[in-house]
Amino acid sequence: MSKAQHPTDEDLAARAQAGDDDAFRALFDRHAPALGRQIHRRLSPMLRRKVDEADILQMAYLGAHRGLDGFESRGEGSFRAWLDQIVEHKILYVIRQYVQVAKRGLDREETGSFHQRAPAAPARQPSPSGVAAAGELREQIEAGLAALPAHYREVIRLVQQEGLTLAEAGERMDRSTAATAKLYGRALAKLAEHVGLTEHDA
Repeated sequence: MSKAQHPTDEDLAARAQAGDDDAFRALFDRHAPALGRQIHRRLSPMLRRKVDEADILQMAYLGAHRGLDGFESRGEGSFRAWLDQIVEHKILYVIRQYVQVAKRGLDREETGSFHQRAPAAPARQPSPSGVAAAGELREQIEAGLAALPAHYREVIRLVQQEGLTLAEAGERMDRSTAATAKLYGRALAKLAEHVGLTEHDA
């Protein structure tokens, strides 16, 4: 088979960066099955029940397309490595959203706001299993936070509890915004592992 019939990743990437959307779609589709397996492998069974894995793949597609100008080919395998990083970023985004939603739900429970609302109907009351699950998740989050290094706990506290931006949290921690963003990402990923939102890498 000739090179024209089966272009390399580098050939397709160059054409895509020149504005050929068909080349980009062909290139992404070439790696989509492996990326889908990567997403499935990284999510825990609990998150697989909560998140549509195809949505994460679509987010990665859009992110790669928007960021295509920033791709720099460094030889064979570099495009796949670039896509892997984008997929990991999107997985982390989903984890962050899930952790924040879970944390807000637990905060409402702890302040009693849920119980202070007048029930509109008996169906709105939490079931015994729901209460148990919320308590279990709270314990998992608390245990996960306690197991993190101090600087991981600190950046999560500043961003999620105090509501600071990454730039503001960086000022508190005497770090650049970029360094704080990386620290926050690593902290959330590690917390997600402790809580059971992602699988540990083999």
